[in-house]
Amino acid sequence: MEVIRDFEVTGILGEDQVETDGFGYVKAGEDCVTNLPGVFAAGDLRTKPVKQIVTAVADGADAINSAQDYLTENA
Repeated sequence: MEVIRDFEVTGILGEDQVETDGFGYVKAGEDCVTNLPGVFAAGDLRTKPVKQIVTAVADGADAINSAQDYLTENA
């Protein structure tokens, strides 16, 4: 597992791979799942209406659950 912070999406995955909005935030649902299988986005880099520490922490928990589900289904 890798945790990345304070980066531009284009520097890690490239805009042509991971879907972003017009502001460069990663498009991911409340489950933190992106358009790329096995790639999850949590916290302030994800498109969402509220950017607060508490919501970023909650995103982390949701991303872990989604990653666990993904690994269970694809192991």
